[in-house]
Amino acid sequence: MLWICLHTDRPMPVVTLTPTETQIFSGQSVSLTCDILSGKPQDWKYSWFKKGYLAYNQVSSEQEYRISPANESHSGDYTCRGTRKSDSQNSRTSEAINLPIPELTVDPQGPVFTGETVTLKCGLATSGGWRYKWYKGSSQTEVSQSDHYHRAGDTLTITLPVATLTIEPQSLVFTGEMVTLKCVVESFSDWRYKWYKGRSHTEVPQSDRYSRAGSTLTIRGAADCNESLPNPKLSSDRAEQVFTGSSVTLSCEANLSAGWEFYWYRHTPNSDPVGQTAVNSYTISSIKVSDGGQYWCSAGRGNPVFYTHYSNAVWVKVTGSSPAASVVISPNRSQHFTYSTFSLSCDVQDNSSGWRLRWFTGREWLECPSSWSSEMGHTCTISYPYTSDSGVYWCQSDSRATSLAINVTVHDGDVILESPAQPVIEGNPLTLRCMHRSEPTSLSADFYKDGLRLQTQSTGHMTIPAVSKIHEGLYHCRSPDRGTSPKSWVSVRPRGNEEA
Repeated sequence: MLWICLHTDRPMPVVTLTPTETQIFSGQSVSLTCDILSGKPQDWKYSWFKKGYLAYNQVSSEQEYRISPANESHSGDYTCRGTRKSDSQNSRTSEAINLPIPELTVDPQGPVFTGETVTLKCGLATSGGWRYKWYKGSSQTEVSQSDHYHRAGDTLTITLPVATLTIEPQSLVFTGEMVTLKCVVESFSDWRYKWYKGRSHTEVPQSDRYSRAGSTLTIRGAADCNESLPNPKLSSDRAEQVFTGSSVTLSCEANLSAGWEFYWYRHTPNSDPVGQTAVNSYTISSIKVSDGGQYWCSAGRGNPVFYTHYSNAVWVKVTGSSPAASVVISPNRSQHFTYSTFSLSCDVQDNSSGWRLRWFTGREWLECPSSWSSEMGHTCTISYPYTSDSGVYWCQSDSRATSLAINVTVHDGDVILESPAQPVIEGNPLTLRCMHRSEPTSLSADFYKDGLRLQTQSTGHMTIPAVSKIHEGLYHCRSPDRGTSPKSWVSVRPRGNEEA
């Protein structure tokens, strides 16, 4: 018997990769196809191997091995082998094809901060010879070599920029003032900002006090500041009376940093300012009689404006050709109790006519209020005054000549300070008295000037034998049992200006 043996080479499969890119990203779908150039695809069953081990848990009739979604664990060398269905004959094992899915690692792995360095590494479980490209976010533009990005093969080193914190205002901040903080990071965009206070790891929340807007944090009503709000000091370059047509310059000294503006008030400090300047001086040129009166200043900065305290008051007396007049109050004091009668009148030196009492409440200009009674044209009397009758009073002629103004405070509390409504002449005595609404006898009282206690008097009154400019200021008194009076300004005029 003659045996004839025919030897046929087993077919060699070829593996193709779809997509054909040399770089596959995590999350993509990948297909490996096993082509056996012998017979039809349906004649074979297919086995897939990764690094020599069966990659698929069973032999499949599908010549395509699909991975979706791909991740770093799928990276490696793949081969396939076919088994003919008709006779279980195996093909040869294909050449390996590499599935390159890079693995990105970061060092350090925790949170990083501005100014630190971060190292990214693109790892491939294959042999060398790869070229690496780096991308940020969803951008299709390759990260370029720069001061912040250093590329070296499979490694990208990022030097994070230093964040700069700015504050506005840059100088001392006062309690209650608004503060704006800004986090500036140059050369980079798309930052998200978180704000922290002190050593706390809790993020500053959005609230009525803290307003966050991207790189900016606004703090309203700063409360952790120990700096006391300054009391500006107002002065004039004209100690004597001035004549119409001349000029007067007022100076507001407050020892403030740059960035403040100055506000100027006439007749009452809580009215709308008559001027606003970027410097601490205010000049009234070609002055008129109507420009005369009491002036105050304050300083402010920010938006909305944060103001200092009001300054002391300075009198500006303007002398013109009109007849002189003065406003007289009876009883002669700046403060009065509610429901306690007082009157105001215009004392005209030459008995000229056309003088009327004027009144400014901080909102409007009025003549003798409608609730008051008028006597002899020049006098206004009120029997039951209210706190709303407080204000600035002066006399004005038909030709708009004005007297000096006086401030009147009507108080609904139990204690007032008896102080002169008109300026005290330098060298004259000054007596201040703490008065109680229902007790005419003297009260034991503390007396204060510009917020500082001067002395305690069991008699309820204090006397300065001879006043000078240093005694000018804001006075009030306090009775330990009865309460505290409002504050009144005491002005001192140089001797020789008794008519001022």
